[in-house]
Amino acid sequence: MDLSEDKKNISEYTCIFYDNKKVGYFRFYKKDDKMEIDDLYIFPQFQNMGIGTAVIEKCCKETDLKVFLYAFIKNYRAVSLYEKCGFKVTEKIRDSRYIM
Repeated sequence: MDLSEDKKNISEYTCIFYDNKKVGYFRFYKKDDKMEIDDLYIFPQFQNMGIGTAVIEKCCKETDLKVFLYAFIKNYRAVSLYEKCGFKVTEKIRDSRYIM
């Protein structure tokens, strides 16, 4: 297994810290003429503390470009969080993911 591609991309992820503890990670980058929030993940023991909301709000405030993300349709908690943050479903991909 060649991990060289993964090694290049790992540096593009941001670790999320709360109370001096690593609580998750995400990637925020420019894709074409938009910004994408990618792989936002908060470790289970730190979910429902407003951390994901704070990350999304910070990302949206950091750019004037349109921000989008992907969400698995069956990840109801994530979809609910993104909707609470103002995202709306703009496209459905093969009954598995939304673009929001």
